[in-house]
Amino acid sequence: MALGNVTPQSDYDILVGVRTGKMFTARYAALALFTFLGMRRMNDVEDSNPDKLCFNHFVTPATYAKPPHNEYRRALYRNLVPLFGAPEAIARFSAANRWCVSGPLGHTAEYAHETWRHVERGPSGVRRFLESLFGGRLGEWVEKLGRAIATRRLRRYVKRHGVLSPAGGTGKGRVVISDAELEFHFNLRYEG
Repeated sequence: MALGNVTPQSDYDILVGVRTGKMFTARYAALALFTFLGMRRMNDVEDSNPDKLCFNHFVTPATYAKPPHNEYRRALYRNLVPLFGAPEAIARFSAANRWCVSGPLGHTAEYAHETWRHVERGPSGVRRFLESLFGGRLGEWVEKLGRAIATRRLRRYVKRHGVLSPAGGTGKGRVVISDAELEFHFNLRYEG
């Protein structure tokens, strides 16, 4: 939707902002919840998951505005639609990405967020319980286990599909696996 190239077979790419130190816990929680709800994209076949959610980018505050700062990301970030989350976190993401509203001659435009879609509410009782449960040693252990499992599985997947991360050379996509960012764009026809 952000790039204006929607088809009847399109899925929804989701960018998830995550607390520092909870990258893999948040990823597995999102995947489990939306798989259970039947809303998650389940395979890699292009155009096979219309109207499903594709969790292909998780960021922490350290990677909110991470390069590449190119025309693809400019169009994407200018047109993001925040759906859920604390207004303060969304404001921090927007502030970190003010670069995307600057024009080629230095003029600026306003962020195009459609804030009317944003669900604003305080933390639920379930959220407070889970945060207290996973806030200490148990949370550290779960994150460490999730990191080990995900890193091994994701690296195998990347190797099998021939996609290399930016540090690893060339490829048709961009894959980043770290504590600060998870990005899974295996085929970026918009970026060179």
